[in-house]
Amino acid sequence: MKHLFDSRHELGRVLGTYRKAFTQAALYSLVINLLNLLPSLYMLQMYDRVLTSRNSTTLVMLTLIVMVLYILFGVLDSVRQRLLTRVGIQIDRSLGDRVFNAAFERHLRKLGGNPVQAMQDLAQLRQFFSGSGLVAFFDVPWMPIYLLVITLIHPWLGVFALVAALLLMALAWLNELVTHKTLKEAGNHNVAAALYANNNLRNAEVIHAMGMLPGIRARWSERQRQAMSLQTLAADRASKIGSISKITRIT
Repeated sequence: MKHLFDSRHELGRVLGTYRKAFTQAALYSLVINLLNLLPSLYMLQMYDRVLTSRNSTTLVMLTLIVMVLYILFGVLDSVRQRLLTRVGIQIDRSLGDRVFNAAFERHLRKLGGNPVQAMQDLAQLRQFFSGSGLVAFFDVPWMPIYLLVITLIHPWLGVFALVAALLLMALAWLNELVTHKTLKEAGNHNVAAALYANNNLRNAEVIHAMGMLPGIRARWSERQRQAMSLQTLAADRASKIGSISKITRIT
């Protein structure tokens, strides 16, 4: 993560201007992850205090406290998500003109490739900030807190949780390993198909007059089928590993 904020790179300089926002998101994540312990703490109090004393007042007060904290949880989660979404939008605005000019110059110099890809990459960067990937990045560092709490309940439970967490991490890594190359090839075929269609649609009148449309459509369809076939293969592999992960979590 550190190299992303490297001031020697243009993207690093832009991201560096939002360090304060990222710090705020990290602090929100701290509180949110502490509040994630509420169900466990609530049930512990239920067994230790309510069921043994059969005191309805204790039950009502505990429930009210948990409800208020859950409202705080929802508010902080919403604020964190909105903060990261707006950071993504600001980064898009900061880099948009620069990326557009670079794509235009590349196309003007006829350097090859898909000049639109740069703008698509920028859009994906913006979506990353508003998606669940970055949120997970902020949540992962607090996993040791959960392991500590489980260990305090019983050491063997802590060992079990640690082994389970390592197993889930291994499954996630395996999922990336078996799908990354296939998805990358599928993306290349998608880009190639879009670029092929875009280049030929510029001469739509000539293609129609010469009766070349069926042949061009067949070539485009073949590239699309290759991309969809690779995406299907990657999805099938991911679903198998995902099922194993789900079984592991439930177990």
